[in-house]
Formats: sequence, structure tokens, C-alpha cells
Amino acid sequence: MVPTPFDLKTAMYDGLAVMAVVGQLDCATAPRLSEALAEMAEPGRVILVDLSGTVFIDCAGLAPLAAACERQRQLGGDLVLDAPTAAVSRVIECTQLDKVVTVASGPSRSTSNYSRDVPTVHHRQLSDADRRRDAVLGAARTEFAEWGYHGATTAAIATRADISQSYIYALFPSKKDLFIACYRWHHRQIMDIMATAAEAPDLVQARARMNQSYADKVQNRNHFLFRLQATAAAASDEDIAAEVRQAFIEGSQKLVDLLDDDVEAAKAYIALSRLIDVAMAIELPRELWPALPAG
Repeated sequence: MVPTPFDLKTAMYDGLAVMAVVGQLDCATAPRLSEALAEMAEPGRVILVDLSGTVFIDCAGLAPLAAACERQRQLGGDLVLDAPTAAVSRVIECTQLDKVVTVASGPSRSTSNYSRDVPTVHHRQLSDADRRRDAVLGAARTEFAEWGYHGATTAAIATRADISQSYIYALFPSKKDLFIACYRWHHRQIMDIMATAAEAPDLVQARARMNQSYADKVQNRNHFLFRLQATAAAASDEDIAAEVRQAFIEGSQKLVDLLDDDVEAAKAYIALSRLIDVAMAIELPRELWPALPAG
């Protein structure tokens, strides 16, 4: 029997190291993979291993992947397995490697062609890391606002952001991490509103600035929907609950400071803003809306 050809193809995509594994990955070929992954190791680097062209894998072939993942995480980076075939996925699941290494399920829109394109790459080059991350967060906030934490999928977020699903996992280890990152972005917006209001010369103008900023924000449907979805997600996930709780406490204290230590006024303002979120979400008639405090 003629052995299936084995090949490793590598490329860099704006900081993301991609390795396409083609053929059979077993005791005979695993040493080549181990050596290649060791050469790619760098502090902070994310290595994406494309398995869409891997026709067979055994435990000997899995070993260098697990070792490289551990090494990259110790270096502050990560390793992601992308687009494994059905046969390879079964081995990964049976050995529970997927509980150790992040696996991007199914062929991704951009990376499924890496094995053909690498190393003579004609892919669209991605933007810089910060802009790419912002694009993912923006798309994720919209998806989470519309569908909630449990309903939104990384596949839909990837499509909206025009980026590969596996690249999302390279940026965020899990959907939960992505959701929490979105919540932290949202919380910073709220804190910025209060910081701007605090620059006002007196309390009356501070209230006016805060009311106007909040009124502007609440006109954005995703703003109030995400707040509601985050509260719902917190009810079923302790990690998200801890994040939302800490942000709520921080925001409440900032508001108390802004209102000259008037705790009851701060509580009333928070309750009112949450009621307005609900009014917007259910499209309550305007005559039934509460009014923001004068000021």
C-alpha cells in the first residue's frame, strides 16, 4: 500500500500563525509536526492548526498538538485546532482533547482554504489586531443583543464581522469570554458618560449632561437590549453574574459620587434607567414612559 502523502504548510496572517496539516498524522509523521510547532513557538503567538486536510490521526498524532498548546499558553499565547474532518473530530472527542485544546467546529469560511493557498497566499489580508478585535466585538455586541448569550453563535458573529470563526477563538478562548469582553466594553461606555458628567461645574449641569448622554445612548436599540440580555445571562451563569454584579457595584458607586453622595437619588436613577430599557424593548407607548429626573 502506498502511504498517503504527508505535508505541513505554514503561513502568517497579520500575526496569526497558520499551519495546515495534510495527510495522515500518526507515529511516523508526528515528529515532523512536533518539530514544526516548536519552531513556530513565540511569546504571545496564536497558532491555528488547520486539520481540514488531515485524513487520519491517532494518539501519537494528537500528542504534539496537546504539548504545543500547553507550551503556547505558558508563553502567553494559544493553539487552536481548525476545521477537523469528521474522522479526526471523532478521535479528538474520544480522547477528550477538545477539553484541553480549543477546537473550532466545522470548516470555517476563510481557513478551510488554507491547505490549498499556503504558502503562496492570495487571501485578503486582515487589518491590524486592534481593528480586527474591535470588529469582532462590534459584531458580537449586535448578535448578543439580538439573540442573547445562549442564542447567539460564534458562526453568526464571524459572518457579521467578515472574519473566520476560528479566528474568533484565537482572539477569545470561548463564547463566554467574548460575551464578557462585550459587557466590559458596554460598562466602559456607561462609566465614560458619568465621567463626562462629573466634569460639569455644578450638580444641575452634571445631571443634565448625564440625562442627555443616556437619552442619546438609549436610542441605540443594541444598547438597551444588550443590558437586558446581560442580566438574563447572569441569571444562569455564575461567571457572567460575577462580572455584571461587579460592574453594577462600580457604576452605582460612581453615580453616588456624582450625585453628591445621595444614595437614594442614585437608586432611583438606576431603577428608572432599567425601566426605560424595558419600555424600549417592548415598544411601550410613549405616554406610558417614565421621565428622566429634571436637571
